[in-house]
Formats: sequence, C-alpha cells, structure tokens
Amino acid sequence: GLYVIDISNLKDPELKVIYPMTGPNGLGIKGDNLFICDGEAGLKVYDKSTAPNVRLLKTFDTIFAYDVIPLASSLLMIGDKKLYQYEYLNDDLRLLSTFDL
Repeated sequence: GLYVIDISNLKDPELKVIYPMTGPNGLGIKGDNLFICDGEAGLKVYDKSTAPNVRLLKTFDTIFAYDVIPLASSLLMIGDKKLYQYEYLNDDLRLLSTFDL
C-alpha cells in the first residue's frame, strides 16, 4: 500500500492514511503529481496537493509498472522489460516512445 506518514516530528512519526495497492514498487514526484508504479495494476497518477489526502487522477492499467523517474518535461517508466517515455500534458501523459530492454 501507499502509507502517508507525517514526519514533522521525527521523534514521533504519525501514520495518517493507507491507500491499498496491488503490487507497489517505485514512485516519483513532480510538482503536485505523485506517480506510483503498482505492478500489474499499472501506473497511477495522484494529486498530492491536499496531502495526506491524495486524489487519483489517472490509471494506466494496460502496462506493468515497476519504476518511474519524473524529469523536467517528461516521465521515464520501466515495466515488463520495456522503457516508456511520456510527455507531460497538463493533467495527463502522452506516450512518446517505448524501448525493449
């Protein structure tokens, strides 16, 4: 799952909320977007602007998502022996390319 923990007091961290996941692996942050690779459930994009509450914006459930790297204007994701490159489009992503690994 995705565990949101308040660490404002490092001596007493507090678990705020748990969001169930299928098979979470890597995650990345770009601005208010939180990208979570959830294995067979795909890549999930959340709005984290009201953390600890996060809102699911989009799920790319046709891919196996393992790890993600947000860059300045694109997103790299690895899954199912492929490297995916996406372009940021406001609140969406557009697939630019794939590369077999």
